[in-house]
Amino acid sequence: MKGPDAENRRQKIKRPLKPPYRQDDRFLKAAFEEWFPWLLRFLYEDADRIFDFERGIQFLDKELRMIVPARERRKGDREADLLAKVYLKDGTERWIICNVEIEAGDQAGFPFRLFQYWYRCIDKFGREAMSIAVYTGDEYQPHPSAYRSKLLDTEVDFRFRSFHIFERTDEELLASGNPFALVVLAAKKAAQYDYLTDNQLNRTRVLILQALRQSGAYSIQQIENFAHFLHNFIYIQDNQEIRIFEQSLQQITEGGLNMGIVETVKAIAREQGHLEGKLAGIAEGKLEGKLEGKLEGKAEVVGNLIRSNRFTTSEIANFASVSEDFVEKVRAQLADKPR
Repeated sequence: MKGPDAENRRQKIKRPLKPPYRQDDRFLKAAFEEWFPWLLRFLYEDADRIFDFERGIQFLDKELRMIVPARERRKGDREADLLAKVYLKDGTERWIICNVEIEAGDQAGFPFRLFQYWYRCIDKFGREAMSIAVYTGDEYQPHPSAYRSKLLDTEVDFRFRSFHIFERTDEELLASGNPFALVVLAAKKAAQYDYLTDNQLNRTRVLILQALRQSGAYSIQQIENFAHFLHNFIYIQDNQEIRIFEQSLQQITEGGLNMGIVETVKAIAREQGHLEGKLAGIAEGKLEGKLEGKLEGKAEVVGNLIRSNRFTTSEIANFASVSEDFVEKVRAQLADKPR
């Protein structure tokens, strides 16, 4: 597929490599969860007539792990997939499998994998599910919307809703008024990391925050949350651009920003820089046997974020670049300690 922003893809520019410990899929999953009703509104024009959003949405992480067991996960893969329980306006309960395909390569087995997840829902839980595929690779990523198989008289024609992030232009996404469209725009820029400068990436981050503020529909807290996502998901190394982003955030929120948020982001950046140095040392053979110390350091960061009582498990995992299971283990250890 050749998307509307193909001009940005004509020539790679010299870019710093992303730190090897970054897991963009986790950041993306957190954003999908945060704005899931808007994801459905983005994909279905009549979503408010179909879904009863007032009854809430429940994410079934335990059930998802049964559908997608650990042995089938490649390192860092399938972390952005979601299984959600929603309610329709007719009062019935429905499950939605949202599969996020991040790889830009030709993943020929992806449609079959969606079919597997669908029939596993029936096999394990007796539930038929709606399947949604969101493709977040570059504009040349294949984006099928069906799995088909035929052997003599036995035939399968499994179709699912699919969307590729390059199907809409930046201008359309900014003007849509849907916050999930801005998540899509962020995903587009992350996919173009090798072709855009820090200045171009940061300009998009600021435009997204401005779009949120100008709509008048989002609270300061929601804008803060989106700023966390942008800071972590659209990777920028230039310190000047980082300062511009922070200053813009202050201006956009008209001084209403909780400065502790910015300080937390800075602390995370420092922690990431420290960890990056450790990883470089490991590569040089200088830090053998210090994995335990590194984990203790991460646990301390997670513990401080938990004690602040201001962040969800998903946000803490994103901030500290650890798994949600790791956060929960630290939370359990803190709960067991005498006060």
